[in-house]
Amino acid sequence: MDVELISKRDVRRVPEFDALFIRSTTAIGHYTYEFARKAEQEGIPVIDDPASILRCTNKVFMNELLFSRGLSTPKAEPLDRLEFDDERIAELEERLGYPIVLKIPDGSFSRGVLKAEDRRQLREQAAVLFKSSRIILAQEYMYTAFDWRVGVLAGKLLYVCQYKMSRAHWQIYRHNDDGTVKDGAYETL
Repeated sequence: MDVELISKRDVRRVPEFDALFIRSTTAIGHYTYEFARKAEQEGIPVIDDPASILRCTNKVFMNELLFSRGLSTPKAEPLDRLEFDDERIAELEERLGYPIVLKIPDGSFSRGVLKAEDRRQLREQAAVLFKSSRIILAQEYMYTAFDWRVGVLAGKLLYVCQYKMSRAHWQIYRHNDDGTVKDGAYETL
């Protein structure tokens, strides 16, 4: 196998290759999505493909999709900045309890994911996230020692990876106030 690294300025070169393996955080409106779309248009296998980027980078959409398919997930509800008031907070407290995890739709690697332990924190954390998104996802907190990532190529399972939580933290990445990041271990199967 011949591998060549290309940069974000090389989208025009995508047709030169037999496959594209994107190793950068993907998002809509990001050069990675443009690369994925170009590869798909050219009939070139690509990880992450455009449909996966659309689906998996939007946590609100993903939650609704999993729920509609009857898959077991933590309880979650979308929150609209324009409707986030005392009545809505009381509903969340009743349905989800504390702690409550708040997520922006397009967060990744533990960014844009905050945990509120009480009403005061819920207001504060929601205010922070509503600065970058009108809609956020509120989700019941469920302890887990790991998180999963699944890689699919041409509709077939390629790998699964178990990401362990960062030591003494509830997320796979711990973003410290000084800008440093501590990540947990991982195991690819």
